[in-house]
Amino acid sequence: MRITTARVFVVFLFVAFSAFAEETVGYYIGSFDMVTMGHKAVVASTLNDPNLKIKKIYITVNWNTDKDFNASMEERVEMMRRTYAEFGDRVEILREPLEGRPEYARYLIGKHQGKVLGIFGDDTFDKNFKIFTKDTNVHDFDYVKVARPEPAVSAIESVYVPIVHDHEIEADGTSSSAARKAIAEGKDPSALGLISKEAYEYIKERGLYQTPTEAEIPALKADFEKRYREFVQKMELEWPGHGLSKLPMPEYKSTQSLEAQSDKFVRHLITNLKLSVAQQYEMRPKAEKLLGIRYPTKALRSNQKAGIYFGSFDGGVAAPQKEAVREALKNVEVLYVAALGRSAKEIKMPLEERVTKLKEQLGEFGGRVVVTSLPSLEDSPSFVKRLRNEHGPETTAFFGTNVFQANYDRLKGISNLKFAALAVPGSNPQLPPGVPLLGHSDPCGLGNVAPNAPQNPS
Repeated sequence: MRITTARVFVVFLFVAFSAFAEETVGYYIGSFDMVTMGHKAVVASTLNDPNLKIKKIYITVNWNTDKDFNASMEERVEMMRRTYAEFGDRVEILREPLEGRPEYARYLIGKHQGKVLGIFGDDTFDKNFKIFTKDTNVHDFDYVKVARPEPAVSAIESVYVPIVHDHEIEADGTSSSAARKAIAEGKDPSALGLISKEAYEYIKERGLYQTPTEAEIPALKADFEKRYREFVQKMELEWPGHGLSKLPMPEYKSTQSLEAQSDKFVRHLITNLKLSVAQQYEMRPKAEKLLGIRYPTKALRSNQKAGIYFGSFDGGVAAPQKEAVREALKNVEVLYVAALGRSAKEIKMPLEERVTKLKEQLGEFGGRVVVTSLPSLEDSPSFVKRLRNEHGPETTAFFGTNVFQANYDRLKGISNLKFAALAVPGSNPQLPPGVPLLGHSDPCGLGNVAPNAPQNPS
């Protein structure tokens, strides 16, 4: 069905079904320099549409672009947070990861194990569609196409037949330039319905989007160039051997805040040196510390080697189970110990009490052990995929030899997941090639079942 008067088009190209498919989230992308009521209307409309059933929207503020922003990353993020505060935890705002938009989309897919809807304006839809499909092939990712009145016809529509949902968005556009123009003319853009009152209050607090007089510009430009030269001199000491002093001076922009200028200095190095993501993670913390940037770079995923160890832990951690934890920590940097909500064997202690007791008993390992819970072994594939998604290096699943095969069969299809068997007295199964056998384990096994009990609890 096609409704040509729709304000928002939803294009379903990939559909993924899983036990958690009902957890649909949105991914909204933009520069938001500044955030407008049109941007807010897009989120409100898609978030509350009963057909889309979006649980939460993630909004990333652009960094990896050639735009010369007036406000810094921190300032744009803060304007966004104030504008979207009424939505609570249903909207999460963060900077665009250095790894890029497609990789963040993959991260969200892995995090939620369900449907992710990319939200794009009709003027950028074709470009983003290509980025997320033809260039990098992000699967399990659907699209919301946000159009202004009399939307342009996208070339994509001639190839794909979209499913269209009709929306009415009160704000006709998402143009930040109109709000910036209003400020330049001495007007209140919030009174004109262009931006939120909360965003405008922050803009006034920070003195953003101000245009200096012609008489002020020479001194401000000289200060900009002085700050850049001082920054480069310090960076050559912190990060030598890259020829920073030979780079051209970045272009001064009169409406740019001081923090945005600092962001520009960092982007200038990245662009001119053509730094890879790995090189940026080496350089950026040094540059951001020197410049006092308040929104430092963080990796999308942890670089710690992680492990997973399940059990019902009825009554707490037995001594052999603690030895299993100790053995696992010889092979990984952080171990997630998950208490099962239910098991084939009756569990007497309530889950909440078991989790509390686990935290007390495993407290000696500090932050290297993270205690959590898992509804059942049937939910373990989704649990492991989500955890695997949070860590860059390979993740290892640890199982007692008496229950190894059943759990290996359940999880072996997960990419980049390694396995390790923990020796259980009286159990000597044939392990798959490459699976190590570690010295100690829980004699009662993964689900606290006796060695002679069935190895595939359900």
